[in-house]
Amino acid sequence: MELLIGKKCTGHPIGFREKIVGTILSIHEKTVVMEVNDFHALDRETVIDKQNRVLCAKTHLFES
Repeated sequence: MELLIGKKCTGHPIGFREKIVGTILSIHEKTVVMEVNDFHALDRETVIDKQNRVLCAKTHLFES
């Protein structure tokens, strides 16, 4: 999968119970920073704590 800033994808961020759908904000060597667009209710508090921005390993990203 090609990673581009602004691309929407599904991922399992660090510290989350379920997958999220988000937009890639920045790309690093092994991770990406994503803005959360959609998430499971179990992770609501985590999303709020992280202010809708999460860190996700590139190996845990999937096409939406």
